[in-house]
Amino acid sequence: MSVLNTAAGKVTAAPYGVAVSPDGSRVYVTNQFSNLDCGPGCVSAIDTATEMVIATFTVGNGPAGVAITPDGGQVSVTNQFSNDNNVSTVSIINTRTNEVKEIDIPAPGCPSTPRGVAVSPDGLKVYVGDGLGTVSVMNTASNTVDARLTLNIGNIPIKGVTVSQDGRYVYVVNGSLIQSSQTVPVQMTNSVSKIGINPDGTLTLIATIPVGDSPLGVAVSPDGGKIYVANTKGKETPNGVAVGTVSVIDTTTETVTATIAVGNNSSPSGSSGVAFSTDGSKSYAANTLSNSVSEIDPATNTVTATIPVGNSPVAFGVFIQPRFAGTPGGKLSRPERLGAGAAIRRSQCRDGSARLSKGASTAKGNHDVLRRIG
Repeated sequence: MSVLNTAAGKVTAAPYGVAVSPDGSRVYVTNQFSNLDCGPGCVSAIDTATEMVIATFTVGNGPAGVAITPDGGQVSVTNQFSNDNNVSTVSIINTRTNEVKEIDIPAPGCPSTPRGVAVSPDGLKVYVGDGLGTVSVMNTASNTVDARLTLNIGNIPIKGVTVSQDGRYVYVVNGSLIQSSQTVPVQMTNSVSKIGINPDGTLTLIATIPVGDSPLGVAVSPDGGKIYVANTKGKETPNGVAVGTVSVIDTTTETVTATIAVGNNSSPSGSSGVAFSTDGSKSYAANTLSNSVSEIDPATNTVTATIPVGNSPVAFGVFIQPRFAGTPGGKLSRPERLGAGAAIRRSQCRDGSARLSKGASTAKGNHDVLRRIG
Protein backbone atom coordinates (compact mmCIF):
# COMPACT_ATOMS: atom_id res chain seq x y z
CA MET A 1 0.00 0.00 0.00
CA SER A 2 1.04 3.62 -0.33
CA VAL A 3 0.96 5.32 3.05
CA LEU A 4 -0.23 8.92 2.79
CA ASN A 5 0.52 11.39 5.56
CA THR A 6 -2.49 13.70 5.32
CA ALA A 7 -0.89 16.34 7.51
CA ALA A 8 2.28 16.53 5.45
CA GLY A 9 0.40 16.07 2.18
CA LYS A 10 2.81 13.53 0.75
CA VAL A 11 3.22 9.80 0.30
CA THR A 12 5.47 8.58 3.09
CA ALA A 13 6.16 5.05 1.93
CA ALA A 14 6.87 3.33 -1.38
CA PRO A 15 7.11 -0.38 -0.47
CA TYR A 16 9.31 -2.93 -2.20
CA GLY A 17 9.54 -6.09 -0.06
CA VAL A 18 7.14 -7.40 2.56
CA ALA A 19 6.89 -10.18 5.14
CA VAL A 20 4.41 -11.04 7.87
CA SER A 21 5.27 -11.95 11.44
CA PRO A 22 4.45 -15.54 12.45
CA ASP A 23 1.57 -14.45 14.70
CA GLY A 24 0.13 -12.27 11.93
CA SER A 25 0.19 -9.12 14.07
CA ARG A 26 2.81 -7.21 12.09
CA VAL A 27 3.77 -6.62 8.48
CA TYR A 28 7.32 -5.46 7.73
CA VAL A 29 7.77 -3.53 4.50
CA THR A 30 11.05 -2.48 2.88
CA ASN A 31 10.94 0.98 1.35
CA GLN A 32 13.61 0.95 -1.30
CA PHE A 33 12.48 4.01 -3.21
CA SER A 34 10.66 6.11 -0.65
CA ASN A 35 9.99 9.69 0.33
CA LEU A 36 10.40 8.89 3.99
CA ASP A 37 12.98 10.96 5.86
CA CYS A 38 15.03 7.90 6.77
CA GLY A 39 18.15 8.12 4.62
CA PRO A 40 18.85 5.62 1.83
CA GLY A 41 16.26 3.10 3.00
CA CYS A 42 13.95 2.06 5.78
CA VAL A 43 11.51 -0.60 6.92
CA SER A 44 7.96 0.16 8.04
CA ALA A 45 6.20 -1.96 10.66
CA ILE A 46 2.43 -2.13 10.15
CA ASP A 47 -0.10 -3.25 12.75
CA THR A 48 -2.44 -5.64 10.91
CA ALA A 49 -5.35 -4.95 13.28
CA THR A 50 -5.36 -1.20 12.68
CA GLU A 51 -3.58 -1.25 9.31
CA MET A 52 -1.43 1.63 10.54
CA VAL A 53 2.33 2.16 10.42
CA ILE A 54 3.47 1.92 14.04
CA ALA A 55 7.26 2.11 13.58
CA THR A 56 9.87 2.98 10.98
CA PHE A 57 13.40 1.55 11.08
CA THR A 58 16.33 3.12 9.24
CA VAL A 59 18.30 0.35 7.51
CA GLY A 60 20.90 0.12 4.74
CA ASN A 61 20.98 1.41 1.20
CA GLY A 62 18.28 0.00 -1.07
CA PRO A 63 16.50 -2.55 1.16
CA ALA A 64 15.03 -5.40 -0.90
CA GLY A 65 14.34 -8.85 0.55
CA VAL A 66 12.99 -9.38 4.05
CA ALA A 67 12.55 -12.48 6.21
CA ILE A 68 11.47 -13.09 9.80
CA THR A 69 12.58 -15.72 12.29
CA PRO A 70 9.92 -18.22 13.41
CA ASP A 71 9.66 -16.60 16.85
CA GLY A 72 9.15 -13.18 15.26
CA GLY A 73 12.06 -11.71 17.20
CA GLN A 74 14.36 -10.82 14.33
CA VAL A 75 13.82 -9.33 10.88
CA SER A 76 16.60 -9.67 8.30
CA VAL A 77 16.70 -7.18 5.43
CA THR A 78 19.01 -7.41 2.42
CA ASN A 79 20.34 -4.05 1.19
CA GLN A 80 21.02 -4.20 -2.54
CA PHE A 81 23.21 -1.13 -2.76
CA SER A 82 26.55 -0.58 -1.04
CA ASN A 83 27.16 1.76 1.89
CA ASP A 84 29.67 4.62 2.06
CA ASN A 85 32.47 2.08 2.47
CA ASN A 86 31.46 0.32 -0.76
CA VAL A 87 30.29 -2.73 1.20
CA SER A 88 26.89 -4.41 0.93
CA THR A 89 25.04 -5.18 4.14
CA VAL A 90 22.17 -7.00 5.78
CA SER A 91 20.20 -5.06 8.39
CA ILE A 92 19.06 -6.96 11.48
CA ILE A 93 16.03 -5.57 13.33
CA ASN A 94 15.42 -6.76 16.88
CA THR A 95 11.64 -6.54 17.11
CA ARG A 96 11.68 -6.67 20.92
CA THR A 97 14.10 -3.76 21.45
CA ASN A 98 13.65 -2.04 18.04
CA GLU A 99 17.44 -1.94 17.68
CA VAL A 100 18.97 -2.17 14.19
CA LYS A 101 22.40 -3.58 13.39
CA GLU A 102 24.25 -3.56 10.08
CA ILE A 103 26.11 -6.75 9.15
CA ASP A 104 28.70 -6.52 6.36
CA ILE A 105 28.46 -9.07 3.58
CA PRO A 106 32.08 -9.29 2.42
CA ALA A 107 32.88 -9.76 -1.24
CA PRO A 108 36.16 -9.67 -3.18
CA GLY A 109 36.60 -6.60 -5.35
CA CYS A 110 33.08 -5.15 -5.41
CA PRO A 111 29.84 -4.93 -3.43
CA SER A 112 27.89 -8.18 -3.31
CA THR A 113 24.40 -6.63 -3.86
CA PRO A 114 22.43 -9.15 -1.75
CA ARG A 115 18.79 -9.69 -2.64
CA GLY A 116 17.27 -13.07 -1.80
CA VAL A 117 16.98 -14.05 1.86
CA ALA A 118 15.46 -16.96 3.80
CA VAL A 119 15.49 -18.11 7.43
CA SER A 120 16.08 -21.67 8.58
CA PRO A 121 13.11 -23.45 10.19
CA ASP A 122 14.79 -23.33 13.62
CA GLY A 123 15.51 -19.63 13.24
CA LEU A 124 19.24 -20.02 13.92
CA LYS A 125 20.52 -19.23 10.42
CA VAL A 126 19.76 -16.72 7.68
CA TYR A 127 20.71 -17.55 4.10
CA VAL A 128 21.51 -14.63 1.80
CA GLY A 129 21.98 -14.84 -1.96
CA ASP A 130 23.94 -12.07 -3.64
CA GLY A 131 24.75 -10.64 -7.05
CA LEU A 132 28.07 -12.47 -7.28
CA GLY A 133 26.62 -15.97 -7.15
CA THR A 134 27.47 -16.49 -3.48
CA VAL A 135 25.34 -17.75 -0.60
CA SER A 136 26.23 -16.43 2.85
CA VAL A 137 25.18 -18.07 6.11
CA MET A 138 24.44 -15.68 8.95
CA ASN A 139 24.18 -16.70 12.60
CA THR A 140 21.11 -15.07 14.15
CA ALA A 141 22.57 -15.29 17.69
CA SER A 142 25.88 -13.57 16.94
CA ASN A 143 24.80 -11.71 13.78
CA THR A 144 27.97 -12.80 12.02
CA VAL A 145 28.63 -14.48 8.68
CA ASP A 146 29.67 -18.01 9.61
CA ALA A 147 30.05 -19.55 6.17
CA ARG A 148 29.98 -18.75 2.46
CA LEU A 149 29.59 -20.80 -0.69
CA THR A 150 30.41 -19.40 -4.11
CA LEU A 151 28.66 -21.26 -6.91
CA ASN A 152 30.66 -22.08 -10.04
CA ILE A 153 28.34 -20.16 -12.35
CA GLY A 154 30.30 -16.95 -12.85
CA ASN A 155 29.10 -13.66 -11.40
CA ILE A 156 25.47 -14.56 -11.94
CA PRO A 157 23.10 -12.95 -9.43
CA ILE A 158 21.17 -15.20 -7.11
CA LYS A 159 17.52 -14.20 -6.97
CA GLY A 160 15.02 -16.35 -5.08
CA VAL A 161 16.18 -18.26 -1.99
CA THR A 162 14.26 -20.86 0.00
CA VAL A 163 15.02 -23.48 2.67
CA SER A 164 13.44 -26.92 2.97
CA GLN A 165 11.25 -27.38 6.02
CA ASP A 166 13.53 -30.07 7.42
CA GLY A 167 16.41 -27.57 7.33
CA ARG A 168 18.66 -29.81 5.25
CA TYR A 169 18.77 -27.95 1.94
CA VAL A 170 18.87 -24.45 0.52
CA TYR A 171 17.59 -23.86 -3.01
CA VAL A 172 18.64 -20.75 -4.91
CA VAL A 173 17.66 -19.37 -8.30
CA ASN A 174 20.54 -18.43 -10.59
CA GLY A 175 19.38 -15.55 -12.75
CA SER A 176 20.97 -13.51 -15.52
CA LEU A 177 23.55 -10.73 -15.68
CA ILE A 178 23.20 -7.86 -18.13
CA GLN A 179 26.62 -6.59 -19.11
CA SER A 180 27.37 -2.88 -19.13
CA SER A 181 28.74 -3.16 -22.67
CA GLN A 182 26.35 -4.09 -25.45
CA THR A 183 29.17 -5.98 -27.18
CA VAL A 184 29.22 -8.51 -24.35
CA PRO A 185 26.35 -11.01 -24.35
CA VAL A 186 24.07 -11.43 -21.39
CA GLN A 187 25.20 -14.22 -19.09
CA MET A 188 22.42 -16.63 -18.19
CA THR A 189 22.31 -19.91 -16.35
CA ASN A 190 18.56 -20.49 -16.05
CA SER A 191 19.08 -22.91 -13.21
CA VAL A 192 18.40 -23.74 -9.59
CA SER A 193 21.18 -24.88 -7.27
CA LYS A 194 20.47 -27.46 -4.58
CA ILE A 195 22.79 -26.85 -1.64
CA GLY A 196 23.29 -29.18 1.30
CA ILE A 197 23.52 -27.79 4.83
CA ASN A 198 26.25 -29.67 6.68
CA PRO A 199 26.12 -30.44 10.45
CA ASP A 200 28.83 -27.82 11.08
CA GLY A 201 26.78 -25.17 9.24
CA THR A 202 28.87 -25.06 6.09
CA LEU A 203 27.33 -25.48 2.67
CA THR A 204 27.98 -27.98 -0.12
CA LEU A 205 26.73 -27.64 -3.68
CA ILE A 206 24.88 -30.84 -4.55
CA ALA A 207 23.41 -30.14 -7.96
CA THR A 208 22.66 -27.37 -10.43
CA ILE A 209 19.44 -28.09 -12.28
CA PRO A 210 18.48 -26.40 -15.59
CA VAL A 211 15.00 -24.85 -15.54
CA GLY A 212 13.04 -22.42 -17.71
CA ASP A 213 14.02 -19.06 -19.16
CA SER A 214 14.90 -16.25 -16.71
CA PRO A 215 13.78 -17.88 -13.43
CA LEU A 216 13.03 -15.66 -10.47
CA GLY A 217 10.92 -17.20 -7.70
CA VAL A 218 11.38 -20.58 -6.03
CA ALA A 219 9.41 -22.62 -3.48
CA VAL A 220 9.83 -26.02 -1.88
CA SER A 221 6.80 -28.18 -1.08
CA PRO A 222 6.11 -28.80 2.63
CA ASP A 223 7.11 -32.48 2.28
CA GLY A 224 10.33 -31.52 0.50
CA GLY A 225 9.59 -33.66 -2.54
CA LYS A 226 9.09 -30.92 -5.13
CA ILE A 227 10.58 -27.60 -6.08
CA TYR A 228 8.51 -25.13 -8.09
CA VAL A 229 10.39 -22.47 -10.05
CA ALA A 230 8.70 -19.47 -11.66
CA ASN A 231 10.16 -18.53 -15.06
CA THR A 232 9.66 -14.94 -16.16
CA LYS A 233 10.14 -15.72 -19.84
CA GLY A 234 7.78 -18.44 -20.95
CA LYS A 235 7.55 -20.91 -23.79
CA GLU A 236 5.85 -20.12 -27.07
CA THR A 237 2.45 -21.65 -27.76
CA PRO A 238 1.30 -22.82 -31.22
CA ASN A 239 -0.40 -19.45 -31.74
CA GLY A 240 2.89 -17.63 -31.15
CA VAL A 241 2.24 -16.37 -27.60
CA ALA A 242 4.99 -16.71 -24.98
CA VAL A 243 3.23 -17.93 -21.83
CA GLY A 244 4.78 -18.12 -18.40
CA THR A 245 5.91 -21.42 -16.98
CA VAL A 246 6.62 -23.14 -13.69
CA SER A 247 9.36 -25.78 -13.70
CA VAL A 248 8.72 -28.76 -11.42
CA ILE A 249 11.82 -30.36 -9.92
CA ASP A 250 11.87 -33.77 -8.27
CA THR A 251 14.23 -33.29 -5.32
CA THR A 252 15.22 -36.96 -5.27
CA THR A 253 16.22 -37.31 -8.92
CA GLU A 254 17.21 -33.61 -9.14
CA THR A 255 15.57 -33.30 -12.54
CA VAL A 256 12.71 -31.30 -14.03
CA THR A 257 9.78 -33.68 -14.32
CA ALA A 258 7.15 -31.25 -15.63
CA THR A 259 6.73 -27.76 -17.02
CA ILE A 260 3.44 -26.07 -16.26
CA ALA A 261 2.12 -23.34 -18.56
CA VAL A 262 0.49 -20.61 -16.49
CA GLY A 263 -1.38 -17.42 -17.18
CA ASN A 264 -3.45 -16.70 -20.27
CA ASN A 265 -2.70 -18.66 -23.43
CA SER A 266 -3.87 -15.75 -25.57
CA SER A 267 -1.42 -13.20 -24.14
CA PRO A 268 2.16 -13.14 -22.77
CA SER A 269 2.25 -14.16 -19.11
CA GLY A 270 5.75 -14.49 -17.65
CA SER A 271 5.64 -15.97 -14.15
CA SER A 272 7.66 -14.18 -11.48
CA GLY A 273 6.91 -15.97 -8.24
CA VAL A 274 5.49 -19.16 -6.80
CA ALA A 275 4.54 -20.50 -3.37
CA PHE A 276 2.89 -23.54 -1.79
CA SER A 277 0.02 -23.52 0.66
CA THR A 278 1.05 -24.62 4.12
CA ASP A 279 -0.53 -28.07 3.69
CA GLY A 280 0.98 -28.50 0.22
CA SER A 281 -2.37 -29.09 -1.45
CA LYS A 282 -2.13 -26.00 -3.67
CA SER A 283 0.45 -23.75 -5.23
CA TYR A 284 0.10 -20.26 -6.64
CA ALA A 285 2.09 -18.55 -9.40
CA ALA A 286 2.04 -14.80 -10.07
CA ASN A 287 1.87 -14.07 -13.81
CA THR A 288 3.34 -10.65 -14.44
CA LEU A 289 2.36 -10.04 -18.04
CA SER A 290 -1.14 -11.51 -18.00
CA ASN A 291 -2.23 -9.83 -14.75
CA SER A 292 -3.26 -13.06 -13.10
CA VAL A 293 -2.43 -15.66 -10.48
CA SER A 294 -2.56 -19.35 -11.37
CA GLU A 295 -3.74 -21.90 -8.83
CA ILE A 296 -1.93 -25.22 -9.32
CA ASP A 297 -2.68 -28.72 -8.04
CA PRO A 298 0.75 -30.12 -7.04
CA ALA A 299 -0.59 -33.70 -7.15
CA THR A 300 -1.20 -33.46 -10.89
CA ASN A 301 0.94 -30.40 -11.76
CA THR A 302 -2.02 -28.83 -13.51
CA VAL A 303 -3.59 -25.39 -13.33
CA THR A 304 -6.98 -25.57 -11.61
CA ALA A 305 -7.88 -21.88 -11.73
CA THR A 306 -6.64 -18.58 -13.13
CA ILE A 307 -7.48 -15.59 -10.95
CA PRO A 308 -7.48 -12.09 -12.50
CA VAL A 309 -5.57 -9.48 -10.48
CA GLY A 310 -4.23 -5.98 -11.09
CA ASN A 311 -1.53 -4.83 -13.47
CA SER A 312 1.85 -6.59 -13.60
CA PRO A 313 1.77 -8.80 -10.49
CA VAL A 314 5.22 -9.80 -9.23
CA ALA A 315 6.10 -12.09 -6.32
CA PHE A 316 9.45 -12.32 -4.56
CA GLY A 317 9.83 -14.55 -1.55
CA VAL A 318 7.45 -16.71 0.49
CA PHE A 319 4.09 -15.09 -0.18
CA ILE A 320 1.80 -17.60 1.52
CA GLN A 321 1.88 -17.67 5.28
CA PRO A 322 -0.66 -18.64 7.96
CA ARG A 323 -2.30 -15.74 9.72
CA PHE A 324 -2.96 -16.09 13.44
CA ALA A 325 -5.25 -13.89 15.44
CA GLY A 326 -2.93 -13.85 18.44
CA THR A 327 -5.70 -14.84 20.83
CA PRO A 328 -5.02 -16.85 24.00
CA GLY A 329 -4.49 -20.51 23.24
CA GLY A 330 -3.05 -19.79 19.82
CA LYS A 331 -6.19 -20.72 17.92
CA LEU A 332 -6.62 -19.80 14.30
CA SER A 333 -9.51 -17.43 13.81
CA ARG A 334 -8.57 -16.31 10.31
CA PRO A 335 -7.71 -18.44 7.29
CA GLU A 336 -4.41 -18.74 5.55
CA ARG A 337 -3.38 -15.56 3.77
CA LEU A 338 -2.06 -15.49 0.26
CA GLY A 339 0.34 -12.60 0.12
CA ALA A 340 2.91 -12.57 2.91
CA GLY A 341 5.95 -11.47 0.96
CA ALA A 342 4.11 -11.32 -2.34
CA ALA A 343 4.27 -8.70 -5.01
CA ILE A 344 0.72 -8.55 -6.18
CA ARG A 345 -0.81 -5.29 -7.29
CA ARG A 346 -4.42 -6.16 -6.53
CA SER A 347 -6.10 -8.35 -3.93
CA GLN A 348 -9.01 -10.51 -4.98
CA CYS A 349 -11.16 -11.48 -2.02
CA ARG A 350 -13.47 -14.41 -1.58
CA ASP A 351 -16.36 -12.06 -1.01
CA GLY A 352 -15.87 -10.76 -4.56
CA SER A 353 -14.28 -7.45 -3.61
CA ALA A 354 -10.89 -6.34 -4.85
CA ARG A 355 -8.26 -4.19 -3.21
CA LEU A 356 -5.78 -2.20 -5.27
CA SER A 357 -2.47 -2.00 -3.47
CA LYS A 358 0.93 -0.54 -4.06
CA GLY A 359 3.24 -2.46 -1.79
CA ALA A 360 2.04 -4.30 1.29
CA SER A 361 -1.64 -4.44 1.99
CA THR A 362 -3.74 -5.98 4.68
CA ALA A 363 -7.41 -6.80 4.74
CA LYS A 364 -9.89 -7.70 7.41
CA GLY A 365 -12.29 -10.60 7.25
CA ASN A 366 -12.23 -14.08 5.81
CA HIS A 367 -10.45 -13.77 2.49
CA ASP A 368 -7.04 -14.24 0.97
CA VAL A 369 -4.83 -11.24 0.35
CA LEU A 370 -2.36 -10.73 -2.48
CA ARG A 371 0.41 -8.24 -1.80
CA ARG A 372 2.53 -6.26 -4.21
CA ILE A 373 6.14 -5.58 -3.24
CA GLY A 374 7.71 -4.05 -6.29
